[in-house]
Amino acid sequence: MGQYLSLSLPSVCVRYNSAFEIDSTLHHLGDDQFQNSELIYPLFIPDILSEIFSYFDNYTVYFRCANVCKTWRYCAWYLLNDFKFRYDENLELLILGKEDQQHAVARSQTKKGISSQILKSHNLYELRNRMLEKLLDHVVCNAKYLKKFRVLDAQQHVAFNKMITNERIEHLTNSCSDLLDTIDLTACNYLKESAFQNISKKCGQNLVYLKLRYSESIHDVLCEKYIASMQKLKYLNLSKCPYVGLYGLIHISKGCTCLEVLDVSGCLKISNFSFLNNFSTLKELYVQDTLYSSDDIQYIPSTLEKLNVRRTYNLKQLDISKIAHLKELDISYCSPLLNIHDSNNQMVTTRWETLSAVSNEWIEKLVSISPKLKELEIGKYSELLFAQ
Repeated sequence: MGQYLSLSLPSVCVRYNSAFEIDSTLHHLGDDQFQNSELIYPLFIPDILSEIFSYFDNYTVYFRCANVCKTWRYCAWYLLNDFKFRYDENLELLILGKEDQQHAVARSQTKKGISSQILKSHNLYELRNRMLEKLLDHVVCNAKYLKKFRVLDAQQHVAFNKMITNERIEHLTNSCSDLLDTIDLTACNYLKESAFQNISKKCGQNLVYLKLRYSESIHDVLCEKYIASMQKLKYLNLSKCPYVGLYGLIHISKGCTCLEVLDVSGCLKISNFSFLNNFSTLKELYVQDTLYSSDDIQYIPSTLEKLNVRRTYNLKQLDISKIAHLKELDISYCSPLLNIHDSNNQMVTTRWETLSAVSNEWIEKLVSISPKLKELEIGKYSELLFAQ
C-alpha cells in the first residue's frame, strides 16, 4: 500500500491533476480548514480502490466504478491495467440480482416452471453475451493505459470466441499506447490476416509477450510477415497451432532476436528443429507432443536452461553431454526405446536442478550424475525435494 503525501498539495496537483480531483466537500471548508486538509490528502487512495476493484467483475469495474469520478476512472483504467476478458458467470447477479435468482431456482423445481426457466436461461445467456460485447467494445476503444490484454475461456464458448473480431483488434491497436506489451489471443479462431497486421504494425515494436495457443488463424506466412518483425518479443506461445511449421519458425528465429521462451508443443507440422540454431538468447523450450527426434538434440542453443521433451516418441537417443548445461529437463513419457548415453565416454556432471522423468528406466543413472538436483518427479503425483 502507499503512504501519505510528503509533498505539499500544490506541487502534487501539478503532477496528478489529470488523474485526481479534489473532493467537492473541500469547497465548503474555510481557508484554515482547507490548509489543514491538504496536508493529509492520501496518495494511497488509488491503492485501496484498486484492491477493492480486484474483487469485482469486469463489467462493474469498467462501467460502474469508472464513471464515478476521475479518481475512480484512473484506478479502473490505469492501475487495473491487466485486462482479462473472460466468460464471466457472475454477470447473472447484475442481470437478475440475488433475490430473483432464488425465485428462479424455486420456480424451476415445479413442472410448470421448467419451460419458463429454460426460456429465461436462454434470455439470460443472450443478455450476458450482449453485456460482454459491450464491455469488450468499451475496453478496446479506451486502451490508452492498457498494458496486458488477455482473452480467457474462448476455447470453451463459441459465442464468446466470435466476439474477438478483426474490427475489435483494430480498435484495440488504434487506441492503445506504447504501454501495451502483452497480448493473449488463445483459441481466438475467427481472426484474419488484418488482425495480425494491425498487431504487428501498431504494437509489434513494444510487444514482449504473445500467446496464440490453440489458434487456427495463425499459419506460416503470417509468422513470416508479422511475428518475425517483433524484435522485442521475449515470450512466444504457438502451442497446438495446427498450421505453424518449420517455414514460419525459421523466420521467427531470425527476426525475434530477443526471444527467451518458445512453446511449440503439439505443432506436428515442424519436421525438424534446425531453426533453433538461430536463437542466441533462448532460455526455455517446450516441444512436448511433437516430432522432436534424436537428431534435433544437436540444435539446442548453449543459452538454453529449460527443455521439455515430454511425450516425444521419436526421441530414441539422448546424449547427456549435449544437455548437461541445462537447469531443468523433462523427459517424462518418452519412447520406451529411449537410450541415454554419453558420447564423450566419460562421467558427465550435470547442472540439473529440476528433473521430470516419469516412466523412465534411466532415473537412477540420471540422479547419480546430478549433484545439484533439488526437485525430482518420478511418478504422476510423486515429487521429492533434494537439498543442493
